[in-house]
Amino acid sequence: MSADQRLNNTLSDVYYFKAMSLSKLGEEMESEKILKEMISLGKQRISNAEVDFFAKFGEKDTPDDRAANAWHLIGLGYKGLDKTAKSKEAFAKAVELNINHVWAKANLDGMFDL
Repeated sequence: MSADQRLNNTLSDVYYFKAMSLSKLGEEMESEKILKEMISLGKQRISNAEVDFFAKFGEKDTPDDRAANAWHLIGLGYKGLDKTAKSKEAFAKAVELNINHVWAKANLDGMFDL
């Protein structure tokens, strides 16, 4: 079921789980394509940081929170591609930007090694 998930342009862990499911189903090329797209999307989100007027009032994510989410997505992409050093570096950047990013911290600590 996770391999059938539709992808969109939002930062989401769904990309990672879909890619891992496809890999287990023998769809290595499709899995790798998704993981590389995750990295690309994360980098795009970092380089095109949008200013959010309402973030000043606590209604939206701060720029650091959005960057942390992007770095987490990049980390998951590298993790799926078995690029451990790059994935840990990305997770560390996510945690540096948002110390409360539980999933980046858990991935950095190796709690979710599959």
